[in-house]
Amino acid sequence: LGDINAALDDAGLMLFMDGVKNGLMPFAESIGFLMPERSHVALLLGFVGLLGIAATFAEPAIGALQAAGASLNDPRARTLKALLGPAVDWLVLAVAVGVGLAVIVGLLRFMFGWRMKWLVMLVLPLCLGLTAYVASQEALARVIGLAWDCGAITTGPVTVPLVLAVGIGVAASAGRADNPLS
Repeated sequence: LGDINAALDDAGLMLFMDGVKNGLMPFAESIGFLMPERSHVALLLGFVGLLGIAATFAEPAIGALQAAGASLNDPRARTLKALLGPAVDWLVLAVAVGVGLAVIVGLLRFMFGWRMKWLVMLVLPLCLGLTAYVASQEALARVIGLAWDCGAITTGPVTVPLVLAVGIGVAASAGRADNPLS
């Protein structure tokens, strides 16, 4: 029975990825190419932010995170149980908003020519400082792993292809002589 389930999981993921590759990616690339010339930059930024949020909700790993929370039964992990139990929807929303903001920053980086090195030098100390602060708080120290894992689960089979496809479309649009982003 386990082998059958694994084979069905593999087949489902294969069909899902085929649908993303042949359906959603060309659609997102077209949007990224056409939207800058037909709408205001603020609308484009809002759209890519919402795309990042929506893609996060569609990530299969988010469902796995929610299932893991339902099976958590360790009395030492009360905060973790609360975050993955009754507050899991708020956790997923916070992760999704973070992804949406990251996609907006990525598009702004492209539009204004910001160097990745400077963004990393700004964000990394903030993340490490926040991690150190949370580690010093007894009630929160046990959720540091969850916080970092939430960042990792957003780089899955839905978010990455969609965001890349929009980015490819925007980059192609910006490469035209009549660049609407300039």
